Amino acid sequence: MSKRLLVVDDEPNLLRAVAACLKTEKYEVSTARSGHEALMQLAESVPDLVISDIRMPGMDGYKLARQLRGSPRTALVPIVFLTAKDETADRIEGFRAGIDAYLTKPFDRAELRAVGRSLASWLGAERDRVDQQPELVDQIRGQPDAIGHEGAPAPIVATAAGPPVQQ
Repeated sequence: MSKRLLVVDDEPNLLRAVAACLKTEKYEVSTARSGHEALMQLAESVPDLVISDIRMPGMDGYKLARQLRGSPRTALVPIVFLTAKDETADRIEGFRAGIDAYLTKPFDRAELRAVGRSLASWLGAERDRVDQQPELVDQIRGQPDAIGHEGAPAPIVATAAGPPVQQ
């Protein structure tokens, strides 16, 4: 069964480029031009991976990620930001919103495919594990901060000057 991906970006040329890149990996790719459009699609079908820009009119990528993490239905769907925003503060805000990977534009096709494969495989393994242990669903729903949305502990970041520190 092919993996289903949702790519969210307000730039049509980028949507086409990302979709073409991932379709070569046999992914079934859907696209949305805004955070709101993405939520409408997610209400119909939950993909195996979401790739989103940050800067979009209306709902930005940070808010979209927080909404996905806040819903038990989409809490475990991996989220990748693919964006031109490349400051450390942008990355930290993304991880605090609950994303799983952060790539910058212009993107490397091989890196995007590798991240997509890795996260989609992880989700498949997690779904198998949950299917084998239904009580995990109750644990996940009972502890939303454990899945990384707002209010969760700050991520651990390695620094060049020493050991990892909590931000």
